[in-house]
Amino acid sequence: VVLRQGGVYADIDTECRVPIDNYVRSTDTLIVGWENEFASDEAAFARHFVRRRQILQWLFMGVPGHPVLRAVCEHIANNA
Repeated sequence: VVLRQGGVYADIDTECRVPIDNYVRSTDTLIVGWENEFASDEAAFARHFVRRRQILQWLFMGVPGHPVLRAVCEHIANNA
């Protein structure tokens, strides 16, 4: 839906405590959250993360047809 229509996706157990307009600029085309970054793969694995750098998937915003969203959807379609 976000790929085709644009907009915001948030898991049902998330909560917006301040207006989104405080963080989003009119020039933003994709917004994702940075979940964590570790100094090494070993440090990430020790904390049960699968990668050293991870982007969270429970909240994101995008304009219709954003190329990153398109690439993610294609990857899922081709590998699921």
